[in-house]
Amino acid sequence: MEIFPEHSVTRFVILYLDITLILQLFTMQLTDQWPVISYPEWKDTLATVHLWTQIVGKIRLRKMPWLNHSWHVTLYVTPDGLSTGTVPYQHGIFQIDFNFM
Repeated sequence: MEIFPEHSVTRFVILYLDITLILQLFTMQLTDQWPVISYPEWKDTLATVHLWTQIVGKIRLRKMPWLNHSWHVTLYVTPDGLSTGTVPYQHGIFQIDFNFM
């Protein structure tokens, strides 16, 4: 019996690479990656998006089967924004997407 079987070494290397990547992400300057968003300039947009997500959440609340703690109302993060995922309606389904691109 080996002390370090081959799959254990592979797991260690993958774990080491994951930790290394996480440390690199934490040491990056976030200002180099993300633009600064000024609240006074964006507050109207924020209010609009907030209201629309509430409206879509109410639609999803009404049309989806109940899950504990209203988990059935969540919006899912997509590469382009937010989505309801598929929602049952009469004899089919529909989906509402927020595209922020």
